[in-house]
Amino acid sequence: GKEALKKAVDEYTSIKEFSDGLDYGIYSYDLLDRLFTKNELMQIDQARVENNGTFRAIYTGAAKYIQPENKDQELIKIDQERFPIECDISIFNDEVRLFTLGSKTPSGIFIKNKEIATTLKSLINYIFGQRGK
Repeated sequence: GKEALKKAVDEYTSIKEFSDGLDYGIYSYDLLDRLFTKNELMQIDQARVENNGTFRAIYTGAAKYIQPENKDQELIKIDQERFPIECDISIFNDEVRLFTLGSKTPSGIFIKNKEIATTLKSLINYIFGQRGK
C-alpha cells in the first residue's frame, strides 16, 4: 500500500550517494499527486536531489506541474493520452524500482539487474537525445 511505497522511496532518497550520481525515472505526475500529498512529493524531490545528484525523467500529467528550479533535474513531459504511464519507474545504479500507482492498492517490485537497468537508462537517454531533432 501507500505507506510501504512511501517508506521505500524515503529509504532510497535519504541515503547519501546511494546512486552513481545520475538517476532516471518514468512516472505519471497525476498518479503520484493523487497518491502522495504535495508536502510528501516536495520532501521526496528535495531529499532525492540533495542526496543523489542528477535526475533525468520522462513524465506525463494533465495537472500543471511546476518544474523546480534545479539544474540537476532534467524532465521531458510526454502526452499522456498517446503514451499513458500508469506506474512509477526509478532506475539507479543496477537497480530498478517499479510502483503501480493506478490500482486501489499500490504495490512495488524491486529488480537488481544490470542489464535491465542499463536498457531502461538507454531508452531514456535516447529520448533525451532526440529532443529538438
